[in-house]
Amino acid sequence: MTITIYGIKNCDTMAKARAWLDSKGVKYKFHDYKETGIDRAHLEQWVQDVGWETLLNRAGTTFRKLPDAQKTGLNESKSISLMMAQLSENADLFNVFTDMFHPEGSEIYLKPVSDYVTLGEPVNFYTVVEAAKRRGETAIGYRLETEAGAADKSYGVHTNPKKSDQVVFTSADKVIVIAEE
Repeated sequence: MTITIYGIKNCDTMAKARAWLDSKGVKYKFHDYKETGIDRAHLEQWVQDVGWETLLNRAGTTFRKLPDAQKTGLNESKSISLMMAQLSENADLFNVFTDMFHPEGSEIYLKPVSDYVTLGEPVNFYTVVEAAKRRGETAIGYRLETEAGAADKSYGVHTNPKKSDQVVFTSADKVIVIAEE
C-alpha cells in the first residue's frame, strides 16, 4: 500500500517526515500542494478532523510573511481561504482569493450578453468589461454559442480574451462574470 503525504517540499517538518518514512521503508507519494494546489474538499475534511487551528501552520515562513492584516481575525473559513490561495506566492491577491473561496463570497456566472452590450454589433471586450464594472461585476470572458460544440475552440469559452478583438454577439451568447448574486 502507498500512502499520500501532503505538504510543501522545502518544509523542514516535511523533510523529516519523508526521511522517517524512507528509513522505515514505507512507500509514499508526496503531494506538494504549493506546486500542485489543493482542493477545498480536502481542506474542509482535514479541518473537520483536526480543526483549522492545528491545520494552519502559523509558525511557518509562508504564514509569517503575510501582512498582519491578513493574519488577524482568523477563523475556519479565512484559514481555508489562506491555505487555498497560497498567499506567499502573491499577497496582493489576498482579498480576491478570500472573496472567491469564502462560502458567501462572489461566484462565477454565465449571464446573457444582452445585459451588457447591444446584440449584432461589433464590440470589443473592453466594452464588456466596462459594462460589467458598472454593474458591480468583473467580466473574465465570454461563451459563444456558435462554438459550443467545438472542442478545438474550448466549447466556445473564451477566458481572458484579447481586449481589442471585435466580437459580434448573439442572444444565445453569455458573458462570464464574477459576481455576488
